[in-house]
Amino acid sequence: MRCSCQVVAVIPAFNEEKSLGEVLDQMPAWVDRVVVADNASTDGTAHIARLRGAIVVREDRRGYGAACQAGLATLHGRLRSVDAVVFLDADGSDDPREMARLLDPLLRGEADLVIGVRQQRGRMPRHQRLGTSLIAGLLGVCFDTRVADLGPYRAIRWGTLAALGMRDRRFGWTAEMQARALRQRRRILEVPVGWRPGGGRSTISGSLRGSLRAGRDLSLAVLAQAIAARWDRAARWGEARGRWRGTRHVPVARNPVANVRTKSACAGSPAATDANCDVPTGIHQRPRTRALRTSTWSKTSVGVDPRWIPLGNEALSGWNR
Repeated sequence: MRCSCQVVAVIPAFNEEKSLGEVLDQMPAWVDRVVVADNASTDGTAHIARLRGAIVVREDRRGYGAACQAGLATLHGRLRSVDAVVFLDADGSDDPREMARLLDPLLRGEADLVIGVRQQRGRMPRHQRLGTSLIAGLLGVCFDTRVADLGPYRAIRWGTLAALGMRDRRFGWTAEMQARALRQRRRILEVPVGWRPGGGRSTISGSLRGSLRAGRDLSLAVLAQAIAARWDRAARWGEARGRWRGTRHVPVARNPVANVRTKSACAGSPAATDANCDVPTGIHQRPRTRALRTSTWSKTSVGVDPRWIPLGNEALSGWNR
């Protein structure tokens, strides 16, 4: 245990038997648990993980998000809100020995989410570099910030992760996490980490088709959260406007003008009739909550408190002439 909290590593994997063993062997000793989310692998990925003491969870639904969700489901009830969760790939592109770079700012309370910005990205396939730049730019434009990378190597508190309410089960998981964190105004810190080509064939960057599919899922995840963020701002603005308008309205009060009685006051008397009531029959009275602006009232209201105005044809005779 690195501190008073637990550190858990979640590794989604699909047919990574050649590289997973090395990743698990390089895991720091202070990592309390390692969860390998087997995303319907057909090779010995699960067997390699079990031999090295990792918790193996199988998820038959294909998708990076589905694998991460399956891995997190096994941790419910076992972690506290202060515990840390680290995500990294199983193909060997992320170095577990650099995990302290992500965890230290998180444990010091400097950030709520720490993203590993991959260095040496010049060795990435061209379509992967282009797609990452486009999605990062889209995320920055939608939330008015600067995003350097969408790398899978990241660390987050368990309580923060639960509050984000992650939903993606395809390949938009990383972008959705950053978009939800920006939407909730979480503190995000980007730190440089090393990157190396993975040992296996990636289902995302290993082909142009896989990259296009991942780009679609990442874009949809960003746009969905951007729209939700605009709705949040509209709701906050509406509430603020309602509070502002409430302070500007005139409170309801009785008419201070002498010799004017309402029909409701007359109705309380047993002898109340149309003859002894000042208000003609059929005239309904209601309080005015309109703001006191002299330009909106007729000249006949000068010198009269307009907070209680009798309505009706006879009562309003002489108005608006």
